[in-house]
Amino acid sequence: MNKINREAILKNAKMGLWLIKVSKTDPQSNSMAVDESARELLGIREDWNEQEVFSYWFARIHPAYLSYINEALASFESRKYIEVEYPWNHPVKGWRFVRCGGTLRETSKEEFWIEGYHQDVSDHLKDDEQLESTHMIQDPYKFKKYSAYFMDVYDQMNEIDPETLQVNHIFLRKDKFPIFQEGTDLPTVAKENVHPNDLDRFYEFIEDFKDNKTTSFIEFRVLTVDGGYVWVRLISQKVKFNGKERWLFCFFDINESKKAARLKEDNESLMSAIISENTDIFEFDVSKGRIYKLNKAKEMNYFDFLDALCQRYIDSSHSTLKRFFDLSKVQETIQKKRSVSLDIQRKNAYFGFDRITILVNQKITDRVLILIKEMDEAVQLQMIFSQYIENNFEGLCLIDLKKDTMIPLNLEDDFFLRSKVYTYSKKSSQFVDRYILTEDRENVKQKFQKETILKALRFKKMYYFSEDFRVPNQEDRRVLFQFQYFEESNQQLLLMVSDITEQYKREQEEKKQMEQIRLQAHTDHLTGLYNRYCLEMKIQEYLQEPGDTYSAFLLIDLDDFKDINDTFGHGCGDQALKDVAHELKQYFRSSDLLCRFGGDEFVVFMKDIKDKNVLPRLMKRFLDQMRLTYHNEQVQIDLKASIGIAICPEDGRDLNTLYAKADRALYRIKKSGKRGFAIYDPALDQ
Repeated sequence: MNKINREAILKNAKMGLWLIKVSKTDPQSNSMAVDESARELLGIREDWNEQEVFSYWFARIHPAYLSYINEALASFESRKYIEVEYPWNHPVKGWRFVRCGGTLRETSKEEFWIEGYHQDVSDHLKDDEQLESTHMIQDPYKFKKYSAYFMDVYDQMNEIDPETLQVNHIFLRKDKFPIFQEGTDLPTVAKENVHPNDLDRFYEFIEDFKDNKTTSFIEFRVLTVDGGYVWVRLISQKVKFNGKERWLFCFFDINESKKAARLKEDNESLMSAIISENTDIFEFDVSKGRIYKLNKAKEMNYFDFLDALCQRYIDSSHSTLKRFFDLSKVQETIQKKRSVSLDIQRKNAYFGFDRITILVNQKITDRVLILIKEMDEAVQLQMIFSQYIENNFEGLCLIDLKKDTMIPLNLEDDFFLRSKVYTYSKKSSQFVDRYILTEDRENVKQKFQKETILKALRFKKMYYFSEDFRVPNQEDRRVLFQFQYFEESNQQLLLMVSDITEQYKREQEEKKQMEQIRLQAHTDHLTGLYNRYCLEMKIQEYLQEPGDTYSAFLLIDLDDFKDINDTFGHGCGDQALKDVAHELKQYFRSSDLLCRFGGDEFVVFMKDIKDKNVLPRLMKRFLDQMRLTYHNEQVQIDLKASIGIAICPEDGRDLNTLYAKADRALYRIKKSGKRGFAIYDPALDQ
């Protein structure tokens, strides 16, 4: 009965047991014995011998993971237990994602034996039906390594081999981008998916990234599943996988932001045209039947407006005017989002025509602009339309930097009123002292200086910046200041001031969310320490900088941690890992890199050690201070640690080398009785 229950449990968990013999001298003689559950799970024939079983299992490991598995097998000489995950090609089911864990059972001079399990965990990655319906995850292991939360940020992530330029999916949005065959080379993928007009620029980006940069980005158009093109931003990064360089290409859709940018340019062009080309401008509030003459600051009702037009134009055009401005026709024009025009002859002007345009805003549904332009001669407008400006700007000033003057602009009866001319340098300084927060004042005054503005306008059409604006007895506001030339040769500028508080709040919240995502990408979810991927990047960045000090790579392994899990449960085990992380944060410097490397292994990378001879004293003090005890009514377990240490640069200048040598030193201290430390010594640890 016990045997039946055991087999049923293994089968239900999609798990089988094996015993692997690894030869230290002849890999061809490696063998693998399996139980019935593993035989069925792997699809192994009963007449195969144990060497054939090992060859069959090893040959179906994904090629990209062979070195990963070989390193795991070899590391059993210094570690008792290892767990790995990798893709394995089942003869019937195809590629499956599996987890294998093994324990060193016996070793001799020529060979050693590992006993463990093989479990199919593919279905664990498919428990989110919504995720599976929208995304294609090609390689689950790399998907986990490069962090699944990226899916909330990017629409697609690819891995590229820089030597062969072969492209493989990590994940992509199936409803947005087409799936290409795994292993296709990058030029072919680009030719089939990048917009033809962007191809040359994309190839230049690849060459630049290949030779120089570790992280870069580019914006271009790519093909979608419906056959169209959308704008995307590609963020590229060089990473390490199994000790080899790989490129990560991360895409996200920026089509809407591109549209918004184009719309903004169109609106700016439109406003420029309105100012320069039209004689009269009216704002028509269709819902209220009220019309405002912007360049007269005058309000009238709908019928008075039509009467005024009829007095201006020839009698035969009156019926046409009334049809053109019929309320139902205007509403239809708004719904269609399409502006309409009418050319009409003025009274007492045989060759004098006006063009009347109803200008529709794509977002406003109850108002239109009515533009009247003289068609027979160029007219230079002598006013700025105050109501339109008030809807967009908090203030508008004309600045003459040569004369150091500033004039606030107001409109009345077609002429600018200059109630007062201010000294620009004095007025701007007073403004900063009154409205800008104390800690920002000197910096903002620098931005308002003549030299700063002119230098910026030499390179851009507009110079702008935003600052927090303090209003007494009110919530602080965020204000945007925009300078652009009114007359460049005379150093005359327009200053436009806008309240962007709500937009700024949204942008800050988005930045906060992105920072949280970035933090999650680099930390271990349980302890809050750096994860292995981030540690590798941080060490690589640090070692690229020149220096004449030492660094220490500390590999910390918890002694008898398995006893805590087995005795008190995994909840207590998780708390113990958090407690160890807290001890590390309390003891080591803020400049040191703290990492949960995996399982119950921690790494501390101590930067800038002037005298490496202090390490023994530091390690002894740390081990003495780390006193963690866990107990219940019957049992008490003291959690202790062993530390293996490698010194940089003499023991290596990369994570893999430093880890390997620290691991050998750790193995030596484990053999000598645990709870202690050892510094790598080539004479003792080879």
